[in-house]
Amino acid sequence: MCVARSVVVVAGCFVLATPHLVAADDAADELKKLAGRYERSFTNRAGVLFREIKEIDGDQMTVTTFDDVNNVVHAHTSTIKTEKHGPARLLLFFNSVALAGPHKGEKQFETVPFIYRVDDDKLVEAWGVLEGGPSQAMMITWNRIKDAK
Repeated sequence: MCVARSVVVVAGCFVLATPHLVAADDAADELKKLAGRYERSFTNRAGVLFREIKEIDGDQMTVTTFDDVNNVVHAHTSTIKTEKHGPARLLLFFNSVALAGPHKGEKQFETVPFIYRVDDDKLVEAWGVLEGGPSQAMMITWNRIKDAK
């Protein structure tokens, strides 16, 4: 009888441990799907057109903002990870360091989450809908930059 209980406990531990392995594999696969360069444009309140490039390589993300004459006005790098919660996928970034702009050298260690969806052509981000994220709700669409063949 003790043997049967031991088997059940061991099997139960294996079943409980398995989802963590699957989740880690899923997160690694998601980082591979996210890998690449993306571009978007936006206009500030003064009507000036800006362009941003987001580059994701492994667990590192760099975002660079250019003004209307192609000067770098801001850049930062962050460590990222992904999580899946039901049908929603979250991208979390943390350990951010400003590389250029008025805040160059400043560091932000807190984790900032947002919902995302990625495919071959686009990365869509939903900001401001999760606790711990920015309070202003917005959607951002990035176009994947395809390498010239």
